[in-house]
Amino acid sequence: MKREYVSSRGTMIKKIIKYITTIPSVSIRMCDSEALFTKLTDNENPNVFVLSIGGGPGRNRKTIVNLNIDTYPNVEIVGDAHNLPFKDNSVDAIMITAVLEHVEYPSVVVGEIYRVLKKGGYVLAETPFLQHYHGYPLHFQNYTVAGHNLLFKQFHILESGPLDGPFSTVITLMTNIPEDFITNIYVRKIVLYGVSVLLLPFRFFDLFFKHNAHVYKLTSGVYLFAQKIS
Repeated sequence: MKREYVSSRGTMIKKIIKYITTIPSVSIRMCDSEALFTKLTDNENPNVFVLSIGGGPGRNRKTIVNLNIDTYPNVEIVGDAHNLPFKDNSVDAIMITAVLEHVEYPSVVVGEIYRVLKKGGYVLAETPFLQHYHGYPLHFQNYTVAGHNLLFKQFHILESGPLDGPFSTVITLMTNIPEDFITNIYVRKIVLYGVSVLLLPFRFFDLFFKHNAHVYKLTSGVYLFAQKIS
């Protein structure tokens, strides 16, 4: 985790090499992520305190404050999601992306989110469903849409559903095979690049599934946008 996060600080040459060797991919989301982020941040209102649990090294919006377990790039607050360092009803909005699979007690984390959110505050959560094991530092659980909704039952759920379509999900799992089992870094990069280029066009078939009621059964991740109403 530290190697991956800190590598984002690399020199310009390293960044250029990383850019030209990036595995080709495309993301056809089943939800309108931009609209959700805009509502979460109140159109990037600087007076709204938006906390990203597990945020860094990137930043989805310039007004978002990142909390993580160590001093990684772009992390303002070091803390534990099981015990958020904020007073009750003090945070305007919270996002938690690809984090709940890594925590030991997700219900405790969600309880903390509820505690620190102001009444009327929003939470945006994205969590894996059909994804391979990835430890940051450990990986404990994945969630279906139903399980994810149940986890946030204290909140008023405004919308929830699948993040990706079935083709992207299956293709990602296929690329996980060389990624996880080829130990030589150079061979792995070559194979990953070739497989990704070969399968890239098939990802566009997900455009036909954007309004299909069964996508939640075969998606790499799930999302939820909810509000604290009491």
